[in-house]
Amino acid sequence: MGASTAFSTTRELATYTPLNDPNEDNFTAAHGISGGNIVGQYNDFSSIDHGFLYNVANQTYTTLDDPDAVGSTYANGISGGNVVGSYQDASQATHGFLYDVANQTYTTFDDPDAGNASYQGTSASGI
Repeated sequence: MGASTAFSTTRELATYTPLNDPNEDNFTAAHGISGGNIVGQYNDFSSIDHGFLYNVANQTYTTLDDPDAVGSTYANGISGGNVVGSYQDASQATHGFLYDVANQTYTTFDDPDAGNASYQGTSASGI
């Protein structure tokens, strides 16, 4: 177990469940919850941050690393089957992404007037 732990809770039961991604070394942090899924990030043994999707019912973790990422990937928000976040490329520029859980595809979204982009949340009607 790392130095920091994320928690999941259900209001009806008022119980806390520690979330520790099995690949983490230093910490696991939860950033968003939608239905039975939680997204966040963990820091691995090489000190690289990775996004994750945790399925509460199945108690399974899926690592979310944007294929264009050279540095870290952060999963910041989830709504239904859409995860949003950011990643760093080879030049250390930050790009926003949308991950489609059902199709397992990443789409990069960058504001053409911004040097860097990062999406923090999403809803049923979009980013």
